[in-house]
Amino acid sequence: MAALDDFLTGWVITALNPETREILGFLRLTVSSSDPYENIQLHNIGFKPAAQRQGLGKLILSSLFKLVPHITHIYLRVLPSNTPTRNAYHSYGFRQYTLQSNVTETDEYEPYFLPLEYKANQFDVLQKAAHLVF
Repeated sequence: MAALDDFLTGWVITALNPETREILGFLRLTVSSSDPYENIQLHNIGFKPAAQRQGLGKLILSSLFKLVPHITHIYLRVLPSNTPTRNAYHSYGFRQYTLQSNVTETDEYEPYFLPLEYKANQFDVLQKAAHLVF
């Protein structure tokens, strides 16, 4: 049985049109309470086609630093063939990393995704954009 302090907490953050309150996109993530919200795992991020390529991805990612200012790492996976998304993440400071070989959870889709990591102590693109949020 997992210790009580090792549970995962899931969040969904939405991007809304400020005038109509229409949902334009979302971000789904989990954090482990055992590393006091320092390491964030992004699972999904998506926007309506009309809302894409307008900077909302950067804005919603930077909102994480308003909600949890002491984040040290953000992890995500992206399809290698999704060049526009990979380029956007790279411009924000995400870099490819090697998955640890001691990871016990297996994912049958793992070989198809490129793991990316944002290190808050090496890049500040998202932290600087956080002042635009809220």
